[in-house]
Amino acid sequence: MRAPGEVTAWNFDKSKGGLVDMAASAENFIKCMTNKCTYLRKEDVLAKNSMLYSKFSLLNELNNLKVDGKRIEPDMKQKFI
Repeated sequence: MRAPGEVTAWNFDKSKGGLVDMAASAENFIKCMTNKCTYLRKEDVLAKNSMLYSKFSLLNELNNLKVDGKRIEPDMKQKFI
């Protein structure tokens, strides 16, 4: 969010007397990246192609991976990431 006026490098950050409210802008950016869950209508969810959801999906797949009949250790899963 920004106040009316021309934004320059010298009057950008509102916390330093500028025109752009960085906290509100960051919150609006995150809200644009989320959606509502189809099962729990009031809950926010991440986009399927977001980095965080991709990491979750990869770890979920790695939880099923077995080597010589044993599940792999958590540190090995982190190395895959």
